Amino acid sequence: MAKVNTGVAAHDKTCFAAEQVYQNAITPSTTQTAANAAALVYYKAVKASAIANGLTGELGSLNLEILQLGGTP
Repeated sequence: MAKVNTGVAAHDKTCFAAEQVYQNAITPSTTQTAANAAALVYYKAVKASAIANGLTGELGSLNLEILQLGGTP
C-alpha cells in the first residue's frame, strides 16, 4: 500500500489509520489467509472513506482490489 494524498484531510487520515492497522497485522508469521483478510479490511475502509468523502473516482480500483482478495465490493 502507499500513502494516500487526495487533498481531502478526512479521507487521507482514515487511509493512514487503515494502513497502520494493516501494517501492524502483518508479521513474519502471518499466514497468507490472514494477510489477505487484513488487506480486505484495509481496502473496505478506504472504500467507505472514499464514499463518505465524495471521492467516487477511486471506487473502480478499490472494488477490483476487493474482488481480487475474494471479497464482495
